[in-house]
Parts: sequence; structure tokens; C-alpha cells
Amino acid sequence: MPYKDPVVARSKTAERQARYRARHPERHAQSQAKYVAKHGIERIRAIGRASYHKRRSENPIQVILSRKRAEARRQHVKFNLNEEWYLAHYSQGCEVTGRDFESFRDFGVSGGSRGPWYPEIDRIKPGGDYTMDNCRLVCAIYNQAKKDWDDASVLEMIRLVIQHRPSDFRSLDPPR
Repeated sequence: MPYKDPVVARSKTAERQARYRARHPERHAQSQAKYVAKHGIERIRAIGRASYHKRRSENPIQVILSRKRAEARRQHVKFNLNEEWYLAHYSQGCEVTGRDFESFRDFGVSGGSRGPWYPEIDRIKPGGDYTMDNCRLVCAIYNQAKKDWDDASVLEMIRLVIQHRPSDFRSLDPPR
């Protein structure tokens, strides 16, 4: 029976293909060689480049929201965030540190490198829904530190770092 959710269907297909490649590496190599012989390596590379540039030219906010929407589907949680919500929170800066985010031109949305001040959607209650009540926009560096814990745990870690290495913080400029 086919899956109704295309995200689940793609992930199931990818899992099945990975199992096949692991069990039959020689068959996989042969099928890849046949595909390249049939289509030509330059055509395959051109399709890949066109696909990459198409993704790069999309609205970066829509790319971010669609990734979170797919993640919510995989986790079987609700999702109701939209572009208006994102823009309202983006203009306020990081909701934890108060720092402004870098502009979208400063980092690559489609697979490019992200800096520590890249905006990320954080769930206030980890593991909860991606809803407007449970989400906020924070800096990537804070979101990476927080992961599956609560704000109190991260703030305690920051306090301990400052307490243990006070000389590292005396010379820092105040945040922007």
C-alpha cells in the first residue's frame, strides 16, 4: 500500500535503497555505470547544477519553513508557522540573546555554510509542536547549545563558563 505522505514515502524509498546498496554493492555499481552510459555524465551533472540553482533561488524563508514542515511530519507533530510569523520574529532579532540576525545574503540557505547568528526556529518545549505558541526565532549558536534541554540548563552552563573562565570575558566587547 503506498504511503499517503510523500515525505514518508521518500524516506522509506531511501531506506530501501540504502539497504540494497549495503547488501549488493557490486550490483549497485553496475546499475550506476549503466545509468551513466545511457544518460552521459555531462547531462547528469547539468541536471544536478540546475536543481541546485533552482533551490538557491527560492524564497529563503519558504525553504526554511518547508524544511521544518517536513521535520514536523516525520515527528508526527503539528505545524502552523507561516511567513508572516517568521518575518515578525526575524525583525526582532534573537529572542534569547537580543542580537540581530545576519542577513540572508550572509549565509547559504540551501546547503551553504551557516554562521552562529543564523536564525533558527526553536521549540520552547523540546519535542512539542511547531506552533506559534511553542516556537521562537533564536540564533543558531543558542539553538545548538540548547538542543533537547530547557533554557535553564543552557543558562546554568553559561553561568558556569563565566565563573570558571572570567578572564576570557573581561576583554569582550558588549554585544551588538
